Amino acid sequence: MIPTGKGKLKFRKYSFSAGYGDGFKGWAYKGYLPKLKMHILVSNHVAESLGFSDLVLLDSINGSQHTIASVGDGAVEIPIPSPNGDFLAYYYNEVYAANSCFIGVLAVRKEKAPFRIKLSEYNSFETDNWAVENIRWIDSMTIIIKAYTLKKVANENMKQFAYYTARLSKENTN
Repeated sequence: MIPTGKGKLKFRKYSFSAGYGDGFKGWAYKGYLPKLKMHILVSNHVAESLGFSDLVLLDSINGSQHTIASVGDGAVEIPIPSPNGDFLAYYYNEVYAANSCFIGVLAVRKEKAPFRIKLSEYNSFETDNWAVENIRWIDSMTIIIKAYTLKKVANENMKQFAYYTARLSKENTN
């Protein structure tokens, strides 16, 4: 049960059982974004014996759901709000290709009913040269990315780290 301004919403808890075949497998609760007043959930489903998932933000005020699309089979990582709450940064590391990732930034707009908040794509980046270990905001327009490449050393995968910063362009802000 998750409380919202529209009452308590009940979600089927994620359960994977090999014998149950394709279809919806349930929800996994991942936390709460207090700045946006949104719960973080992952929706899990199976099609042709392959697992897929989506990250969904559930508005605790009005119960509306916002899905953050993934470029892969799994859900994106939990989005990080900017200090002023105007943006969400998130990433997805490719499952089938080492040292590959997608980074996305969503603009957060305050709206009127039926949606209190509107999310829209602001900017994105893809590379096949490294993956993301973590993302943090430096200020309301700049993120720092802790990236890594997997290198084979003595028959073991070792992470080699690098740091990058990305500044959002004010041209996109309205």
